Amino acid sequence: MTEFTPNPRTQLSQLWRLRGKLTLRQFTGERGRIVGAAIVIFFIGPLILAAAYGSGIGYRRLNDQWPTALLGAVFTLLWFIWLIFPIMFAAINEGADITRLMIYPIPRRTIIASVILGTLFDYPTYLMLPLFAAIIYGFGLSLSPVTLVVIAALVLGYGHLIMIGQLAGTTIGGIMQSRRVRDVAIIFFSLIGGLCYFINIGIQRFLEAVSHQVSA
Repeated sequence: MTEFTPNPRTQLSQLWRLRGKLTLRQFTGERGRIVGAAIVIFFIGPLILAAAYGSGIGYRRLNDQWPTALLGAVFTLLWFIWLIFPIMFAAINEGADITRLMIYPIPRRTIIASVILGTLFDYPTYLMLPLFAAIIYGFGLSLSPVTLVVIAALVLGYGHLIMIGQLAGTTIGGIMQSRRVRDVAIIFFSLIGGLCYFINIGIQRFLEAVSHQVSA
């Protein structure tokens, strides 16, 4: 009897469709998640678009080393978003756990490719795309060495973000299955966000006061 060997492309297509079905089931199973997704898009979407617009202008108009520093800050922001997402949404993101596929006779490269394609069903992907588009816009699309370095940085950064998400989801996701722990984490990060907002206001007022004193 000959051993049946599935086509890797067929396996990849089936894994990608399975990921889509799992995502669809997560939203159709509980209507409240659709409302939550709409709220996230309504409140977070404009902030991401504004950040993408501002960073794109900054890449073009800042001088010396500041465009590179701004690029590092954007990647740091994306790193935190992609790190927090699989922890906070571990209970609803069933398709993000790569360890569930290890028990099946699927080649590792097929699993990795399915994980990369499966990120099209994740929230952070669409939070990331405007910022990536701003990077390409800011540094241009010419064939200069700078553009090639930026494209390589985007590819490597995207792969790094995926690995960070998998690592966080695998190591900490099990703990976050507890509703009490997840609620405490949400409150904690909300407080951190509010604290950053008030710190930002304080810094702005301090700089305004210093500028008034200097001008006087």
